[in-house]
Amino acid sequence: MWVSRRYIWCGLIIALAVACQESITAPGACPDYCPPSRVDVFDSILKSSIDRDSSFRGYVPAHAAEGLQLTTQGSSLESRAVLRFFRFPEELTQGVVGAGDSIVGLDSLRLDVAVRRRSPDVLGMELVVHRLPVSVDSQTTYADVVPFFHDSTIIATLAVPDTLASGKLSARLDASAFPTFESDSLRAAVGVALRADSAGFLELGTLESDLPAVLNRFVKVDSAGGETAEGTDARPTELDSYVALAPPSPGPDALAVGGIPSARAILRFDMPRAIVDSSDVVRATLILVPDGAAYGAPGDTFSVRAEGLTADFGPKSPLVPPTAETIALGAARVGVGASDTVRIDITHLVRPWRVDTLLARSLMLRIVPEGAILGEIRFGSSRAAIGAPAIRVTYMPLFPGVSQ
Repeated sequence: MWVSRRYIWCGLIIALAVACQESITAPGACPDYCPPSRVDVFDSILKSSIDRDSSFRGYVPAHAAEGLQLTTQGSSLESRAVLRFFRFPEELTQGVVGAGDSIVGLDSLRLDVAVRRRSPDVLGMELVVHRLPVSVDSQTTYADVVPFFHDSTIIATLAVPDTLASGKLSARLDASAFPTFESDSLRAAVGVALRADSAGFLELGTLESDLPAVLNRFVKVDSAGGETAEGTDARPTELDSYVALAPPSPGPDALAVGGIPSARAILRFDMPRAIVDSSDVVRATLILVPDGAAYGAPGDTFSVRAEGLTADFGPKSPLVPPTAETIALGAARVGVGASDTVRIDITHLVRPWRVDTLLARSLMLRIVPEGAILGEIRFGSSRAAIGAPAIRVTYMPLFPGVSQ
């Protein structure tokens, strides 16, 4: 019995050896189609794969923003709103009395503004409304309106409840608030400043956000029956903008992102072909070193986003349209005053470069919400001796022997 078993085992070993030798040369052998026993994963920080980067300003001006950010008086970047309203008609075309009724005198006005967001922990906020000349426009600067923000031009003060996160505020204005209303062809303009117990910010709505300020007019009219009655009409803002103290200009080796008018930066990549074309990118992280602390409203935060480009035409390059899957990707939150290194996951931007060779191997940095906040951050460019941008890539080569 022992001898027969020994011969049986020997026979099995010989049969397996022969079968293995035959299967190596047969189609569909394991070395070709079975997963390898070891997967090589590499991690590299590429410090010289970003070049020809540059920043451009002027994408979203203050008068085209979806919000008007005001900061408390005395802030390093103090800002104020500038509002000019559409001209009122000489007759009431709509109102509670009747169409075509003639106006015989101005009774009063009411200003309505919409608060979109505010510093949550700042108490005692007040919106101080000043009379401005109707000549203000989108080119008006902070220095232009400074002479009109003093006590003699205050026409209303709106208290902001400490519990109000967003909503409408209103103030009744006397007819004397605009002494040149008639000579200004029934037009009016106001400036709005923010006061509070401590440093903070508040954001007002605009036409672009469907939350414009509105000036309501209450007048005395001659009705059809010959009696004098009160009528009303309203006009939204023709111009809603804000002006602010500008931060220092960025240095020659810095990339500006954000601010007013908003700035964006373009980064162009020259990554090794062995990585971007012949590997599966597991993760790609953009590493940005701030060139100083982030600017903005006291206590505010903003998001820095990395957007892909469908083609690289410089400052007018079209962005890759976001999808439901990518809209939450490629961003990092930055606090005003922070100077920590910013890391942004750009895996979803880098991976398509291997599949679609026509895609521009570039990306654009911008802030969100763009134009509606004062937030601005400067990063070191590829020209900087210290703090140049880099990219960290974790990847798996698609072919044996490819490691970098």
